[in-house]
Amino acid sequence: MIRGRRVVNVVVAALEAVGRWVTPERARVYPRTILAALMLSGVLALPLAPLFGLDASPPVVRDFAAFYMAGHALNHGRSELLTDIEAQETYQHRLLELPTDAKWSPWVYPPVLAFAFAPLATLPYHAAWGASVVLLAGALWLALAMLRRELPGLPATRSSFWRALTFFPVFSCLLVGQVALFLLVPLAGFVRALRHGHEVRAGLWLGVFAVKPQLALGLGVLLLFRRQWRAAGTAVVTALAIFAASYVLLPNATVQWFTHAPQVLRYMRQGASPSWGSYIAYGPFGSASLLLHSLSPELATAVGVAITLGLLFAFTRLPRHESPSGRLLTLAAGVTLALLLSPHLYVYDLALLLVPFWLVLSSGALERAAIRGAVALVYAGCFLGTYLSLAQVTVSETLFGHGMAIQFGLIAILFAVWAILRAASDPPRPRAASRSDGSSAESRRDIRTSS
Repeated sequence: MIRGRRVVNVVVAALEAVGRWVTPERARVYPRTILAALMLSGVLALPLAPLFGLDASPPVVRDFAAFYMAGHALNHGRSELLTDIEAQETYQHRLLELPTDAKWSPWVYPPVLAFAFAPLATLPYHAAWGASVVLLAGALWLALAMLRRELPGLPATRSSFWRALTFFPVFSCLLVGQVALFLLVPLAGFVRALRHGHEVRAGLWLGVFAVKPQLALGLGVLLLFRRQWRAAGTAVVTALAIFAASYVLLPNATVQWFTHAPQVLRYMRQGASPSWGSYIAYGPFGSASLLLHSLSPELATAVGVAITLGLLFAFTRLPRHESPSGRLLTLAAGVTLALLLSPHLYVYDLALLLVPFWLVLSSGALERAAIRGAVALVYAGCFLGTYLSLAQVTVSETLFGHGMAIQFGLIAILFAVWAILRAASDPPRPRAASRSDGSSAESRRDIRTSS
């Protein structure tokens, strides 16, 4: 017991040291520097990637290529491609005029989602990618505006938008055209409905996640632990309605998507997809594979199961509070744990962490050095985690012949959840509501510190 308290004291002291280091001046300068570095890295990635054995294809020929291909196939009556991964490779290479040995992105999403990209697929590829960036940015703006209307003491939407761009998962979504950023809107609506006790509305928002069901899994578990049965039931009914619509519109593709799901998972895990178990995996199974798959796939699976069980246990530690700040912190921790439960979680999916961050910001907990330190580590972990994993794999392959890496980004997020739950046991006073322009002196001071 005494040793455990010493460990806790050491961790708290380390987080507080990091938090004290995050001064207002550094909070202003570093995000801007990181945004500039991200833009520069996007330019330098093309000539430098081959030196490290990485994919040297342009960023626009990444995830969005799969969405564009799905919309194009739908427009041309080739819906069977939505569930035929082998045929997708040939189709995508011809569609984008890629070399036969070039990397490509498979479509593994529910067939109904392809309808959202059918209009974009009528445009030339690069124009469609540019339009997707505009739409994703609009979704980010809308989600931030929804949160600002809901939570007291938050900065103006324009200020929040530019700060959000410095968070690497958000930047990554925009760069590769990932749909995770669209899901910020239903997640913001889900949180808002939960705060007001509107269970049916919360379930409707969660049901939208059927288009990327792996991210809905943990949020559904959160509802069960909160005993919000109506919300959970409504989410299931909404998801079933979406899949029913998919069956009506694309009956064969929808049935094949369900029947081929195990085959898709095996395909991805065997390394045919460059993303599985790679440097950008942050979920329990992805992180376990990154560490242990080269030694023993079975051991990696067992560790992934153990981490998942640990996350489920953490739900039982979520406290119940009467104070507004305590409820905000508990909800922030719960949403973060729910996102981590996803069995297929990549760095761009972590853009959804903006919602729990705004909950923590509104609670006033960022005035505490330990919370600031934990948030700063998450910010840095999501930015540097990929590169740290790459360095570890390179060194371990050289020394031991096996590529292994610890996903420090996941560890940073878990520390942040622990710090948030610890603060929830002694919640701070909620932030004062900002003036109509969202720029009160207290708000500006806190925001600078919280970055």
